[in-house]
Amino acid sequence: ANPCARLRKRGTERVSRRVMSDPEIRLLWSKAVVSPVSPSLGLALRLQLLTGTRPGEVAGISLRELDAISNPEKAALTIFGTRTKNSRDHYIPLSALALKTIAAARQLNGDSEFLFPSPVGSGPIKAHAFAIAMSRLSESENLTGPGSDTWKANPPTPHDLRRTFATRLSELGVAKEDRDACLNHTAQDVGSRHYDLYQRAREKRAAFDLFSRSMMTVLQGAG
Repeated sequence: ANPCARLRKRGTERVSRRVMSDPEIRLLWSKAVVSPVSPSLGLALRLQLLTGTRPGEVAGISLRELDAISNPEKAALTIFGTRTKNSRDHYIPLSALALKTIAAARQLNGDSEFLFPSPVGSGPIKAHAFAIAMSRLSESENLTGPGSDTWKANPPTPHDLRRTFATRLSELGVAKEDRDACLNHTAQDVGSRHYDLYQRAREKRAAFDLFSRSMMTVLQGAG
């Protein structure tokens, strides 16, 4: 029996609805790779937005999880199940913008086995570094221009990058089944859990490519 079964919740669960606007995304893209955030960590934030992953999943990317990155039609990141929330491997087709971001990160990672190595020790950066970076951005004097007012009034968090990714996919007309697959959400109905084992790789690649193109349009709209 669950000893907590009859206990009331200590408070009302709050559901965040923070989604980043186009100007805020442009701010993230330009300001996250300069002081007070390191270029490597800034690239990690960019990649989190482009892949819709959780901070810890991006932080721990090893080069072994990257496949065929010289072939845009087959390039992919597979986050091992030992590092995902649902313990299932998460296959992420890599878009053109994601590949460009990874290439920039590889120029900075030296001979590390991790895409985003920690500045101290031999392991990868930690997930909490993403929250620290976003906080530093919010407090930075360099955070100026269009989007800075709404950013500072309601500072976004790393998880808001994932929510922005999911919301934008919906706006772009991507079906819920494909959005869930891109986010590595596990369907709870019997048919999906026990019978439908299709991994939706083709649909996911189309969705990530569509998102990448939409981000390119956003970034080109800075003028």
